[in-house]
Amino acid sequence: MNKIICAPESCIPQKTDPTVMYFCEYAIPKIHGDNIGYFGTNLRAEIKKEKLFPSVSAWDFLTIALSIASTDHFVPRNISSDGWTRKIDISIYLVNPQPWDSVKIQLQNTLRFLTGDYWNLTFIQGGNPPEKPKKRGEYDADCVSLLSGGLDSLVGAIDLATDGRKPILVSQNIDVAVQKEFASMVMNSQPHFQWSHAIHPKGNETSTRARSIVFFAFAAIVASYLGNQDNPFDIVVPENGFISLNIPLNLCRIGSLSTKTTHPVYLQGLQDIWQEAGIHARLKMPYQFKTKGELLLDCKKPSLLKQIASKSISCGRYGRTHQHCGRCVPCLVRRAAFLKAKIDDVTTYLNSDISDPSSRPSNGADDIGAMAVACTQIKEDGIESIIQGNLFFANPSELNDYQAVVSRGFDEIHHFLENQHVL
Repeated sequence: MNKIICAPESCIPQKTDPTVMYFCEYAIPKIHGDNIGYFGTNLRAEIKKEKLFPSVSAWDFLTIALSIASTDHFVPRNISSDGWTRKIDISIYLVNPQPWDSVKIQLQNTLRFLTGDYWNLTFIQGGNPPEKPKKRGEYDADCVSLLSGGLDSLVGAIDLATDGRKPILVSQNIDVAVQKEFASMVMNSQPHFQWSHAIHPKGNETSTRARSIVFFAFAAIVASYLGNQDNPFDIVVPENGFISLNIPLNLCRIGSLSTKTTHPVYLQGLQDIWQEAGIHARLKMPYQFKTKGELLLDCKKPSLLKQIASKSISCGRYGRTHQHCGRCVPCLVRRAAFLKAKIDDVTTYLNSDISDPSSRPSNGADDIGAMAVACTQIKEDGIESIIQGNLFFANPSELNDYQAVVSRGFDEIHHFLENQHVL
């Protein structure tokens, strides 16, 4: 069992337990040690600077999200008995633990689905509240929209602007320059908040299945300020349905081995938890039943999209090389989408010719091979042979829509692989 304590600096003991990892909430601690880290060091000041005063529930959810993400970064999977599944015992100091005690089991189950780990959460009174601004900010906005720097979030912002909507754009600092450029080109008059989790140390675990929870927490901070119980504020999650479902390509990728950062089960879990805990926000997925190619094709301002689409970032390995690899699943879906939408893709890929055997990685997952096998299987045995039980969550009224978007997504991939002479 990996023991983690996330607490204000005043609650971290002078003499720490060497078997426990401590994370200081929202500050760099004066106490030093190999087992003492921190997160969110500038967030209290940055949120105050924007004249936001979030609800206590939204603030405590941000603390929970940062604690989860810090743990996800820090605790290695390779020391687990199966090399993947971790058992984590985490205590988190909150301003008001009561609402979170009532949804603890739901939250643990949602995290289990998201990361594949066993989480035991304990909430403790004593967290530091958000800083109250001298004057509350006034915003002419009708929703929050996530802006990651990827293609889908770019199209989401373009569509909202074209429809005359007034979103507040929220970004998690990853590709800062790209996010700023997109925000200024699409909506130069709407607020754009770019915040960092500032997790330290990050540790050596790179799977980070829980990474999206901080992104949603940032959005909840804004939505909780602008919404109320009678009028929950919308949070737009611009993600295509094919990558959101992320159907495992083979039996080796079942469960949390395939990422679920915007999976419908995960988002519904968050929505239910928020409602019970008093966070007045609604998660909306406008592209739930569109492929990435269809999302590009239907963009409401195609001239702008064609101008800047290739500047977007999709690669699952981009953080390591600052270049698209061209071979991972997100890159393949991206390249297939450009082909489907007939948009010139001037992205520089490390492996532009994926038919070249020398581009195959010497270790790690062979995503092109897995995609090719999956496409061949679908052609021979039908889409049901790939989907199997992965749409267990779907309402009968939506089951056909989910199955159809998966089928059309694989059609886009199949066409791209044929174009690349892989199939």
